[in-house]
Amino acid sequence: MLTTQPVILSDALRNPDAYPHPVPDEVEFFQTHISRVFVAGDRAYKIKRPVTLPFLDYGTLERRRHFCEQELELNRRLAPAVYLGLAAVTAGPDDTYRFTPIENLEADEEIHEWAVVMRRLNPEDNLRARLRRDDVPTGFFTRLGHRLARFHRDARRGPEISEPARFDTVHRLAMDNFAVAPHFDELASDLEAELLRLKPLIEARARDHIPCDCHGDLRLEHVYHSHQEGLEIVDCIEFNDELRYSDPASDLAFLLMDLEVRNYRDESRRLLRAYRDASEHSVPWSLLRLYRVYRSCVRGKVHTLMASDQAATSERKAHSERKARGHFQYAVDTLAEPGEILLVAGLPATGKSTLARELRARGDVEVVLDSDVVRKELAGLAPTSSARADLNAGIYTPEFSDRTYQELRRRAQEALTQGHSVAIAATFVKAHRRAEFLEMASEIGAPIRFLECRIPRDLAMERIKARTDDPSDATAEVYDTLATAWEPLSPQLRQIHEVISTS
Repeated sequence: MLTTQPVILSDALRNPDAYPHPVPDEVEFFQTHISRVFVAGDRAYKIKRPVTLPFLDYGTLERRRHFCEQELELNRRLAPAVYLGLAAVTAGPDDTYRFTPIENLEADEEIHEWAVVMRRLNPEDNLRARLRRDDVPTGFFTRLGHRLARFHRDARRGPEISEPARFDTVHRLAMDNFAVAPHFDELASDLEAELLRLKPLIEARARDHIPCDCHGDLRLEHVYHSHQEGLEIVDCIEFNDELRYSDPASDLAFLLMDLEVRNYRDESRRLLRAYRDASEHSVPWSLLRLYRVYRSCVRGKVHTLMASDQAATSERKAHSERKARGHFQYAVDTLAEPGEILLVAGLPATGKSTLARELRARGDVEVVLDSDVVRKELAGLAPTSSARADLNAGIYTPEFSDRTYQELRRRAQEALTQGHSVAIAATFVKAHRRAEFLEMASEIGAPIRFLECRIPRDLAMERIKARTDDPSDATAEVYDTLATAWEPLSPQLRQIHEVISTS
């Protein structure tokens, strides 16, 4: 059991002789509301404070040892070279105390505390500091996105992990943030409405066991890059499974939010694209928007509580109040963002419409617009009615195509401004057709992706011959004509271009 007052213990452990390795300089001491950290030489020793809070319980020495073991095991997933082992605080002669590595403990030694032993990290190597001084290595966000996607792919899954990621828990955690911020009633109401709108998607992903054992606290200051060790991510939540078991979209959204709230939006987009490229699960924009809002409200609540701390200086309180307002305002702005546009392009019979419907089925988009269907509607025809004609005749003249794409844009913009994500299935052979949608996306501030479906020509010919009751009237001749007419992608489009094999 703990036999020493924390203040006495903290003073004793600032002595360089308390460490099992040489300490050439003074021991540095830091304290948070849940931890005491001693930095000695090239090591850091983190002791958990004997506190019990609504979201954690470090009340007994046994529980503190358990959570030290949890911290070690969980953080080795993303930073194995940082988390070195456990040490106990034991008594020495003349009322001195020291850290003893767990493997060197004697059976009868009295243990006063437990600590996680870490490699010392340079705070100038964390991502927040590197961004501030414009010192992020080339390609870093691509590596980070791929690393997080692999981490989420390999993380534990199952019913016990999916349960806290179901709607009721997500709803409770999100709305609890407003208990300390009652002056944001309108934001709370809007967020609750968005939660209810996305309830079926949240529940479906939980049923499919997409939630996993995540990091839980993906902030910029927890991501490190050093030239010796490379990419390391530290300080995951170990004290509360409910806060760590979540949808990967929620985990990723924390980091995206932390970038965007500091105006690093280009970096956020690069990170998201890299993550999506490497992820085996879909990352619906609607969920990313929801969870970015939720994560920002969490930070807003934290800063609100810090601003109300009676022990804080007036300057510190004012700083916390500004931070809280900034996070809640980001949440308001993000909740008002339009949905995402997915241009699903390609030659006839490459599976554009099928892919668009699949994207809707798995929750990536909420609205699908099919150019073949819209074209027939404008002509007063049923979707599967035949209107077969040459490319420049009937309902396939340039003028009728202009009407069709104009109607696609109108319907897309209407859905997007209501917050829905939209997939538009069309050939998009011509550069000016793509440019019109890029311009619309820019005007309303909607994110946009260009997915190009590709298959071998012989497979496309097989599909065209096998079609019955299909909205498309394309023939083999139309396919070859459009293949010849395909125009190169603009530099802007190449940045959002993804090739999808639909064989």
